[in-house]
Amino acid sequence: MNIAHPRLGTQTKFVISEGKLLGTLRTQLYSVATRSIVPLVIHQAYLGNYMPLVGLVAQSESGQGIYLGLLFNIACNEDFPRISAEDFAQDANNNFGGGDSHFGFKMVCPIWPQYRPDEAFYQPVTANIPTLILSGNLDPVTPPSNGEYSAKSLPNNHHIVIENAAHTVAMSTCASDIINEFLTTLEPKSLDESCLEEVPRESFMTNLNGGDIHIDVSKQGGKEQ
Repeated sequence: MNIAHPRLGTQTKFVISEGKLLGTLRTQLYSVATRSIVPLVIHQAYLGNYMPLVGLVAQSESGQGIYLGLLFNIACNEDFPRISAEDFAQDANNNFGGGDSHFGFKMVCPIWPQYRPDEAFYQPVTANIPTLILSGNLDPVTPPSNGEYSAKSLPNNHHIVIENAAHTVAMSTCASDIINEFLTTLEPKSLDESCLEEVPRESFMTNLNGGDIHIDVSKQGGKEQ
């Protein structure tokens, strides 16, 4: 199809693969701000207006702050060798792209320069030091269960799960204030968390003019407000 180029305005042919579509949408889930527009983008595409989707694709071409060389260097050497065929199959058993996110690693890792950590590298850290763990309940890649796993071997820890927060939890003013207090006092279990009650509820854009709908996910099944 022909669309107006999102930056130049000139007519250009727009072709998108299934993998690029899913990857673009998945990237938006990392931020509460961008995940709020995903339903609208999908609905507009259904109506035949692909410009919102084109804008997201153009934005994602910048890399979204991901350093791919660093990502592959760590994942291909520390994680990929320990993932079994059964693990890949289990992860691909989903209704959001199946195993499409495995493709890049399966293509790159076999030819990436290798180093291999010894087994001690993979053992849990058991240091009895003040530890603050922050998780976002909407994080699509490092969910609160990751924080719970780390907390098991860190006796002087405090794990805070922030509602209506995604991957970049520490970017919010509330989280940064909590981090600042922790670094000042080194007392993770006695932090002032009152600002967590003021974190805005998740909302979604409902039209191209920016109207939104608030979702209360604390109640079973959700509630529109």
